[in-house]
Amino acid sequence: MIQAHNLEVVKIIQERQKVNSNSALVRRIFQLLQLVGFWRIQHFPREENRVADSLAKMVSEKKDGV
Repeated sequence: MIQAHNLEVVKIIQERQKVNSNSALVRRIFQLLQLVGFWRIQHFPREENRVADSLAKMVSEKKDGV
């Protein structure tokens, strides 16, 4: 199970059959997912995942020098 807070990314990955992406990152993600075999992705809002939200804030603060 893959959880992502970015709804746009989740939609792109879920609709992989419909999208012929020019994005190297998206193509690489699909290559890695093929190695995994069976996978599922779901949108998980950052606000509902306090651990991920806290980690993201820590990284952001570190970059800003706080």
